[in-house]
Amino acid sequence: MKSVQEDLRIAFPKEDSFGFAGAIQTNSYREETGANAVTAESARRLWDRACAAVRTVFGETDPEVIENFLRGTCGRHLADATYNEARGKRDEASLSEAIATALGRKVRVHSRLGGYVEKLAWEKWFEESRRATLSDR
Repeated sequence: MKSVQEDLRIAFPKEDSFGFAGAIQTNSYREETGANAVTAESARRLWDRACAAVRTVFGETDPEVIENFLRGTCGRHLADATYNEARGKRDEASLSEAIATALGRKVRVHSRLGGYVEKLAWEKWFEESRRATLSDR
């Protein structure tokens, strides 16, 4: 019997120069070596970690919603935020830890009722991606 984790496993995209998978590699480019510090194998593991983080942070169980979020513009921005959280380190371990931190970052927004409330920084974009995915069905 498959575990819930296996049922929600999302295949690493074959072509993803625009989203998380492509950006996590290209952001690791090192001028001195002329190569990306994040290998294809590392990118696959980071992709799995990002999928799990999205599932955990947003409570999403639909693999298509998670995949579309990570393969879109938000995925690329999440890869950028991950590098910022990793404080310039380009190794897999640092980036792996930074994914959940970047995704779980909160912002204070002004409430219509007055005062401020904290929301997940990615909440609006995740919900937009989710609505778009579900409306295409």
